[in-house]
Amino acid sequence: MGGNYWTNSRKNGFSDLCEDKNNDGICDQNYTIGKEADSLPLTFLKDNIAPSITFEYPTPEGGSILYENKLNVIVKAEDNKKISYIEVSIYRDNEKLSSQRCTKTKICNVTFPFLDIGEYFFNATAYDVYNNFNSTETRMIIIRETQETFSYEKLLDYLPVAVITSLIVVLIKEVLDISVLFLKGVKK
Repeated sequence: MGGNYWTNSRKNGFSDLCEDKNNDGICDQNYTIGKEADSLPLTFLKDNIAPSITFEYPTPEGGSILYENKLNVIVKAEDNKKISYIEVSIYRDNEKLSSQRCTKTKICNVTFPFLDIGEYFFNATAYDVYNNFNSTETRMIIIRETQETFSYEKLLDYLPVAVITSLIVVLIKEVLDISVLFLKGVKK
């Protein structure tokens, strides 16, 4: 295994400060006390390498316009040790609306449902077991009115009165024309 762990109450002893380039938990140099030496002084395994994290398809690109009231996000994280968790967050008007976590996994697939029409921002952060972290870029999306929520009442809100009147006249004329044709067919 190795020798001893050399520390003190201030946590600045030899084992606390020694270098361990190969991350094997043993200091690279011997520790000498007088005529004695510890040739395998222990140290904590240290990891200061942050995980990598990327958005995966079909996560929307920045600037995308979505015609549904939800956002699906898929991210992938990699680490030299182990991923602890991935957190995906969504923001609106510089305020965090919600976050979702995926633990002990490299792939995180989350959905933020029931979004109102408007502009949103989202990003993701991966944390490894040594609490190193890394984040994606922040992407902006726009939620527009969905086709499923289209209604004639909403259409009427956007049309001028003259156009609405013309549509009503055309509809009445069509109904009358159909009625006349029907009546002519009945007379024969």
